[in-house]
Amino acid sequence: MLANRYTGIVEPHVERLIVSRARRLRISGSEIDDLQQQIVPRLAEFQFDEARANGASPEAVMACVIDRQMKAYLRAKRRYQQRIERFHLMVATRTRPTWPHHVNQPEPIELRLDLQDAIGRLSHRDRAVCEGLSQA
Repeated sequence: MLANRYTGIVEPHVERLIVSRARRLRISGSEIDDLQQQIVPRLAEFQFDEARANGASPEAVMACVIDRQMKAYLRAKRRYQQRIERFHLMVATRTRPTWPHHVNQPEPIELRLDLQDAIGRLSHRDRAVCEGLSQA
């Protein structure tokens, strides 16, 4: 936990700033290590531009960069968890997509004709790829 050391890459207070900002956002210790690995390279290449800072100090701008990276990480983590939950729900209910009641299901012969038409429009190479995939 918190085993990363970036001596010579960023100032020691920057490492502490990352950890304190992460703890403020209730990010666990193992996640903080991973976040440091993502954030430190961005901070190492970060160049403070006083003209664009609107009077903010370099530390405040750096804290903003750190917060932005952490919030992006938390959003991605939340989206991933939502996808997992949707997948588990789908597996648990074992629902199959159904045709809306106002749409007539196509007859197998219609599907076959549509498929033959689509295959007929493919190039020779694309047709060979499709045949190879159907054999797999």
